This record gives sequence, structure tokens and C-alpha cells, in this order.
Amino acid sequence: MLSLAWGTIQISIIRAQTERLTGQVVPKSTADLITPILDLRYESILKCGTGKDSRCAKGPAADLDLARWNKIEMLVAQLMKNNTPSADRAVVLLLQYYVGESESTDLITSVTTRGKRVLPYLVKYRDLVPRIAGKIYPDSMLTDRELRLTEFDEAIREVKSGKILRVD
Repeated sequence: MLSLAWGTIQISIIRAQTERLTGQVVPKSTADLITPILDLRYESILKCGTGKDSRCAKGPAADLDLARWNKIEMLVAQLMKNNTPSADRAVVLLLQYYVGESESTDLITSVTTRGKRVLPYLVKYRDLVPRIAGKIYPDSMLTDRELRLTEFDEAIREVKSGKILRVD
């Protein structure tokens, strides 16, 4: 809390660290589906870094990182086969995060294949990154904001028109 001559201002540490809008906590059933994926992605960032500066470019560290990415791929594939309401919300929420190039395109197809039942989630989460109880992931895990908004807008448009968006 910061006190100034004209009043008191409360500053959210999370808000100060990011420009994203955060909302309500996702239901536990949805969090249980996405946290194993996001935890592996976060572990990869912590242990290896990102991009060209990766500390896991070769050797045993690279093998461990590859194993993490393979596990992410498997978990995303399992999620896409899950047709529960919690999984509907989870696939939409994962559009917010970078979880691999092919996984991202598969998620877009999965979202539009699910059709109108995911439309409320697409609209709700287009501009907001919800909180996951007990977790704080770095903004570097999020998909680029402009790309994310474009993907959400395309998915909303395609779902409303009853089409399936396949990204090549």
C-alpha cells in the first residue's frame, strides 16, 4: 500500500508485473486439466530459458527438455479428446498460452470443432487471463497478445458460422 498526501493507493503486485487483465479463478476441474501442461512449460522455462538463449540446446539437459515437450504434446492431445465441459473451458484457456507450435494449431481446430458450446468461453476469455488457484505463471508463457486476440476473434467468427478452423 502506498500513502500519498491526497490519499492511499493500493497497488497489486500481479497487476504491476503485467498489463493483462486477470479475472476469476478457474474451476478446479478445469485447472486440473491445464496445470500439468502449464507446469511442464514453466519448468522448461526455469531450467532452460527461452529462445536462442536456451541452456538446454544439447546434451542431457536437451534430452530432459525434449521429454518435457513430448509430455506436453501428449497431455494436449489427451485434453483435445476429452469432451467434458471442463475440457471445453480448458482448450479455450490454453489458447492464451504458448504450449508448442503444432499444439497451438491443434487447439484452434479443437476449439472450433467443439462448436457453439465453447462460444461463451471464447467471449469471456478473449480479453482476460483467468487466475489458477495457487499458481502464478510468468507472462512469457502467454501467446503474443495480438496473435492471441486474432486467434480468439477467428475462432469466435468460425464457431458462430458453424465452421471448423484448420490452421496450416
